[in-house]
Amino acid sequence: MSIDTDPNKKYIDDFIVLGHAVPQEHRDLRKSICMMGYSPTQGLVRLYPVPINVRPKRWEMLKIPVEKSTSDKRSESWKIQGAKNEFDVLFKKIHHFDKVKPRNTKNIIDLLLTKYQKDCISSLNDKKESLGIIKPQNIEPYFEKRKDYDPNIQATLDSDTLYKTSSNFEFQPRIKYTCSNCHAKNGHDQQLLERGAYEWMRKYPSNKEQLWKNYRIGDPNYEHYFLVGNQAKYLNSFMVIGILWHKKQ
Repeated sequence: MSIDTDPNKKYIDDFIVLGHAVPQEHRDLRKSICMMGYSPTQGLVRLYPVPINVRPKRWEMLKIPVEKSTSDKRSESWKIQGAKNEFDVLFKKIHHFDKVKPRNTKNIIDLLLTKYQKDCISSLNDKKESLGIIKPQNIEPYFEKRKDYDPNIQATLDSDTLYKTSSNFEFQPRIKYTCSNCHAKNGHDQQLLERGAYEWMRKYPSNKEQLWKNYRIGDPNYEHYFLVGNQAKYLNSFMVIGILWHKKQ
């Protein structure tokens, strides 16, 4: 990462994509996603708003000019430089330059666990951290009918393509679980926001239960880790941004 004299601006040249959330709609009808990643020089990074036509896959490596948001004080949160006035061409500033080789992903997961795994969501709250990794126990996935369901898909100002946002899905994927040292009396019950989960529901609405098998949830041969993050307006409210899994050794 290059050094910038302005602490509120950086050029992250080692961003590794870990996951990104289902698209959300803004008041001005723009649609964007929130992306979570890891930078060896910056740590865990939340990047938003990211244009909806940017679809990086997990483990892709990016170079991105970023700056702090005046409306989001969370230390892990950044936005792409020019996000306010250049949103329609923002995707051009994201440079894909490499991808983590499959044989190295396990090493990165181990590194992330060493640095960012917490024994409970409450530990993130106590340390005022907005991103972290949890090893869940007693996983119970389910679908909940969405109260704000809106089947009408709005076109965006910068694209003729109709992109679904979370409210355009009748069902919301959720997960109940406990942490390894859970401080919550009844465990946790959180939304799964990962874009890939919603893409499965969009493509296979009559077979949405297969989603959990895709994640190997319930398979005793696999270990799972949740990438979790909170909301800017509700710092104590965490959601599952992504799911990492690998076969047990």
